[in-house]
Amino acid sequence: MNIMLRRFLSSSVRKPYSVLYFGSEEYACATLGGILGFHDFSALIKRLVVVAPPSTSTSSPTRSMHELIKEKKLEKVTFRKKVKDIEEYIKLQKECPFDLGIIGSFGRKVPGRMIEMFPAGMLVAHPSILPKYRGPCPIQHAVLNGEKETGVTIIEISKEVIDGGSVLWQGKCKIEESDDYYTLTGKCGALSSEGLNKILNNLEEFRRQGKKQEDAEATLAPMIKDSAFHWAELTPNQAVNFQRALYKSPSNPHSKIFLKNKWKYISFDKLKEVEKSSEFYKTVLAPAESKVKPGSLHWGTSKKDMNKLCIRCKDGWVYAEQIKMEGTDFVKAANFIKNQLGTKVFTHKLGIDDAHDALVQ
Repeated sequence: MNIMLRRFLSSSVRKPYSVLYFGSEEYACATLGGILGFHDFSALIKRLVVVAPPSTSTSSPTRSMHELIKEKKLEKVTFRKKVKDIEEYIKLQKECPFDLGIIGSFGRKVPGRMIEMFPAGMLVAHPSILPKYRGPCPIQHAVLNGEKETGVTIIEISKEVIDGGSVLWQGKCKIEESDDYYTLTGKCGALSSEGLNKILNNLEEFRRQGKKQEDAEATLAPMIKDSAFHWAELTPNQAVNFQRALYKSPSNPHSKIFLKNKWKYISFDKLKEVEKSSEFYKTVLAPAESKVKPGSLHWGTSKKDMNKLCIRCKDGWVYAEQIKMEGTDFVKAANFIKNQLGTKVFTHKLGIDDAHDALVQ
């Protein structure tokens, strides 16, 4: 479809729009929740259908989306693998054809032929300040890299470059030290719905003022395929950021521990850095630091110190106050130490160091 024809069709489509929304994970769910909360929803959207992958288990990253769809009694299309299935569904909508596509998250490159099925085009609500962090994991990479702010950019979809379309709107938010992937999906979802509300109220004006991205300034946010802690490679600050970046994400951070002749996954609610100026570090951890390898576990013998399970990193220590083993709920560190580790310290290890100890693959 040529540019002039696209502009003609786009300008001939008026609100309220018939919208096909693509979403799967927490951020897209938070965005959809914000859209449904528009005070002027009926003036902007006359029909809303959600495309989402199936929810395969209670821990599936798409579970929240399906719960919201069920709660709000929304029309949905379950997307499995073939994009063509969605195209066929769009073609069948004769009585109320779709005007506009909005992508919260999709996980697939949208083919040009699908984009052209929407007279008003397709918008992408991307959770980063584009052109920074193009790709599927922008929130995670922003936290991993210690960014102090992130945001949402709403763009027109590009046929050529993923997340490379014209910028219609941007909003920013701070990344606090207490933030993690889960809290930032909420912040970005709220920003995203705010921006979409403004755009849908005056779509053509935002298009006219759209700005081209500077491709030379683009950075990428690829999938994070390895969510295991590599303690020998992570400084305490990096370990804390790794935990924050993946906490309650589709790839939750974990390690492994060898207990009772069996490897078991172990994860942490939060990680905090042990300050080298602290008395606990000076009296308990520092004297043993040169004797133990990254991944070693340690804890104090006093009641206060047993509330912290310490883990040796590349250049220091982190600690967790809540621990979870596969198949169990989170428990306090003191209970985990008492019931799983016993009283001897430095006898358990996590991490990739030598074949005799616990390995994370």
